[in-house]
Amino acid sequence: CLVSFVAYHLGIGFERVALFFDAPEETGEREAVGAVTEYLRGEQGRAAQVQIHLCTHQWWATEERESRFYLRRNQADKVYRDMVELHEAVHDVQARQCLVIDRAIRDAHRDGFDWLLHMDSDEALLVPQHRDARTFFASVAADYDQVVFRNLEAVPESLEIADWFREVSLFKVHQNLLQEDPTEKPHTDKRKERLESWRQKKIAKGADPDDLADNK
Repeated sequence: CLVSFVAYHLGIGFERVALFFDAPEETGEREAVGAVTEYLRGEQGRAAQVQIHLCTHQWWATEERESRFYLRRNQADKVYRDMVELHEAVHDVQARQCLVIDRAIRDAHRDGFDWLLHMDSDEALLVPQHRDARTFFASVAADYDQVVFRNLEAVPESLEIADWFREVSLFKVHQNLLQEDPTEKPHTDKRKERLESWRQKKIAKGADPDDLADNK
């Protein structure tokens, strides 16, 4: 699966793919590293475009000296301290992702990249009107500094999937792309109240209000 992820994104124009392995000592991740390394041996021209970060204790020790979150942890803005403490205290996944992304941002800035896309290894960027991702990002207006992509979750039709990039073709439409069926009866006041109550609970738990907005 990871080889397909790398090959696909290099194929659509990404000039670098940076892979961060959070538990490189575990069998699954060790095998994934080996598979990507073997793939790159056969793709000599691609080897320089793929960075493999093994997030070992030594790797994190380096980040403690260089990460902007660590360097700013004593500033008034609590976001830096909170992120570092969540990582150190409970190995919080979201906190570790933020710290890892900071490393990717620093590397991208150092090397002169204009755009950086953060995604999981089971995701793929699809821009149907652009065969090359670079043409899409070049088309983004200069006054935009962020692009948000709606996630269409894959729906496996089998319990045994070896490579979801090759075997999965069914996807769930993102809720923001759904619209009310005009043939259905309009919501009753009671149903609207239940819907709004559910929405407020989700927002209280940290959900993005825009993701829960009604579609017209």
